[in-house]
Amino acid sequence: MGPSVATLHRRRTYGELILAALARDPAATAFVVQTDHGSDRSVTYGEAADSIVRMATVLARRGVGKGTGVAVLSNNRPEAWFATVAAQMIGARTSALHALGSLEDHRYICQDADIKTVVFDPDPYQGHVQQLAGESSVRDVLALGPTSGFDDFLSIAARAEPWDLTENPVSEEDIASLVYTGGTTGRPKGVVRPHRCLTEMVMVQLAGWPWPAQPRFLAAAPITHATGMMLVPILFRGGTVFLHERFDAGRWLETVERERVNSSFLVPTMLYRVLDDPGFSPDRLHSLEAVFYGAAPMSPGRLAHAVRSLGRVFVQFYAQAESTVVGTILQREEHDPDSAQRLTSCGRPMPGARVEIHDDDDRQVPFGQVGEICMRGPFVMDGYWCQPEATAEALRNGWLHTGDLGRWTVDGFVTIVGRKKDMIVTGGFNVFAGEVEDALSGHPGIAQAAVIGVPDADWGEAVMAVVVPHPGQRPHPQELLDLVRLRKGRLHVPKRIEIVDDVPLTPLGKIDKKALRAHFWEDADRQVH
Repeated sequence: MGPSVATLHRRRTYGELILAALARDPAATAFVVQTDHGSDRSVTYGEAADSIVRMATVLARRGVGKGTGVAVLSNNRPEAWFATVAAQMIGARTSALHALGSLEDHRYICQDADIKTVVFDPDPYQGHVQQLAGESSVRDVLALGPTSGFDDFLSIAARAEPWDLTENPVSEEDIASLVYTGGTTGRPKGVVRPHRCLTEMVMVQLAGWPWPAQPRFLAAAPITHATGMMLVPILFRGGTVFLHERFDAGRWLETVERERVNSSFLVPTMLYRVLDDPGFSPDRLHSLEAVFYGAAPMSPGRLAHAVRSLGRVFVQFYAQAESTVVGTILQREEHDPDSAQRLTSCGRPMPGARVEIHDDDDRQVPFGQVGEICMRGPFVMDGYWCQPEATAEALRNGWLHTGDLGRWTVDGFVTIVGRKKDMIVTGGFNVFAGEVEDALSGHPGIAQAAVIGVPDADWGEAVMAVVVPHPGQRPHPQELLDLVRLRKGRLHVPKRIEIVDDVPLTPLGKIDKKALRAHFWEDADRQVH
């Protein structure tokens, strides 16, 4: 009785869901790739499905299976997404390596996640991956195209006979991905997301997000990261995804106008670039129906200007890697340009998401009072990879504790007012102060380093470093910037460095970051920007 009931109620895995979406209209155009040098190429639904199955066949025959760690490093191209889905279909767990990340960070993820196979885009990352290939855990490297020293995954897959994937059944509780997110101290943590999380995410997006009837979606942010979480509902609705290798405001405007794009995803900094571009004109963007934004708080003033210019086409979502892009949503019609209170809200819970605001004892706080935003639902991660203490803390009492502080309004909207975590959200990316401080402290002339986020009209928050040199030392600021760039990648490089004689300390002798921030945030009513 038990096994038959389990089979009867079995849900599709994430890979099965994707193949079901691609099977709806094999001749339709799924992806249009627009390269920096102006040449376009298209991929149909049928070609995408065929590529995924053939890639899965190749991976399986090279020893990838349940529990195998697979990492993907690539610019924006559909083959990177195909490879990710292919690995997940045969039970592997995938980790995306950030295209702007440092070699040190990528090496750490490969070691921590026990990565066995690396798939990479050879044009920009050949030299980078040659160094990763020397890691003790990595046993196989596949290139998305011809290159020296590594097998051409695309060529091998094109010749492969599709394998019967039912021979390697995958369950909804098998791990689909390890998404690495930083911590306030120490190294990034791997967020464990089984197929259950990803399929639930798709159901929530289909039920609660205002997609156009037939999406024409422009993806200029990496589809190996947050943007990739939006592809499946688009494909289920018979849409087409236009891909840019990297974001450029002028190209974004040109593509929306020329291709009659009706939806896109922008982090706040990207939207600011669009609004400030010399070629910006509302007349060029009349096809837009839904502009999704998230990953960082939006400036209310800039958002009001955008709504007045383009109309109520904006949709905000608030979520975390730990909640698989599920949380709250501020719908198009709820974007009132004359209400600063509404524009600082992150909306109301998405379908299927239970959201509460708790005090330190996990009791709900009254309306209007500040507490920690907590979530519950099948979209919540299983925990952090090999970090039981961090998992227990994040999931204590049966709730995901986001570390974000917020309050309810009387009409049921959530407003974020600050963060418990010492994290800086700059341009939609998370920068963790401790990691930048560690890099700065590696300079022989630096005695102390404190890194904080300060308000910035363009980036939302900018990374700022306050450093105390050793007596008789005076490192040049450019030396320090170059050091951070080398050790952490350019996303972590401070926009501003102040060299001071001392920094404020707490009674316990720790750097008092609250005092450091106070000067820069004194005119703000919330500790995000």
